[in-house]
Amino acid sequence: MNEDRHGNADYERELHDWAYRYDGYRRLAASPNQLFKVLEPVRLPYETDGEIPDWAGVDLLRGWAFYVVRAHRFSGWGELREEYPEIDAIADAVRLHPDAAASDLPPQLPRGKA
Repeated sequence: MNEDRHGNADYERELHDWAYRYDGYRRLAASPNQLFKVLEPVRLPYETDGEIPDWAGVDLLRGWAFYVVRAHRFSGWGELREEYPEIDAIADAVRLHPDAAASDLPPQLPRGKA
């Protein structure tokens, strides 16, 4: 597999697969529009200051990652991490969340790649 602009296409695929496994339409909201509204309290602060609120729970974070990969699927212009850089911040927030179970964790970052 070719390297992406961020350095690792395998990681990008693993990140996509991890996010997609959490079915936000079943777990948080029944449609893309409803999920978009549910995610507003975490999306807006991120859009404003680049920070994910520390109160965000694992399910909300996983639902946001799911929304991002679904949106990316339909936009289709570029690499996931290039088009939606918030996916890295979301994955980091899940990695660091004290209540994240092993099954919630995103793939490991490749060495030397961020």
